[in-house]
Amino acid sequence: MIAGFLVAEKESDLPESFSKIVFTFIQNSEGDFLNLTQNSFSDLIDILENDARIDNRVIGIDFCGPEANKRHPLIMKVINETKKYNTFRRKKKKKPLEIMVHIGENLNYKTVSEHLDEIEDYVSAGINRISHGTILWIPGRYLSEGNSRDIQRREKILQSLSKKNIMLEICPSANLTLSPLGNWSEIPFNLLEKIGVQFTVNTDNKTIFTTTLREEFAAYLK
Repeated sequence: MIAGFLVAEKESDLPESFSKIVFTFIQNSEGDFLNLTQNSFSDLIDILENDARIDNRVIGIDFCGPEANKRHPLIMKVINETKKYNTFRRKKKKKPLEIMVHIGENLNYKTVSEHLDEIEDYVSAGINRISHGTILWIPGRYLSEGNSRDIQRREKILQSLSKKNIMLEICPSANLTLSPLGNWSEIPFNLLEKIGVQFTVNTDNKTIFTTTLREEFAAYLK
């Protein structure tokens, strides 16, 4: 995979500084990560420390896949190992790896409280980005089993994202497909801006959601 990336980079007209890599650990429907074991992070460190071409391009790690059986303890273990490794990188004047988690995306697998419990754990653990996080901003009328305490917790978590500069990745087409949202106008961009939450607009997986970044930005600008 890495060799293919370097070949594609060389054949393109883009400068080397433009190309970046995020190592993604993917979970299957049974709750097992296809490429994450107890030794995965050690292997990743070996790659970064022994190949400057990769070290200069890797910007972070990501966890994604169905949320029904997400291996929360294993993810937290790798997050903590990443934070320790980032301390080492800072001492060597290297940029720390960003930590990204896909969570709160599909609302069918867990209760509102369960989603919020996990998000609070990840925020406390020091992640840098939340992919989707739909459970945090979807209009309250869609959270039928939620209660007033959950609504207050959502607001507090969004405030924490603002204070800790944790980026929220919004993918309009994907969010519309994977949640009860009726249309793009229900994504509360104005609320996020008012609270001060940093967010990006993305296409998500273009092989599944046939969209373009131009179309996603059109949803944001409406």
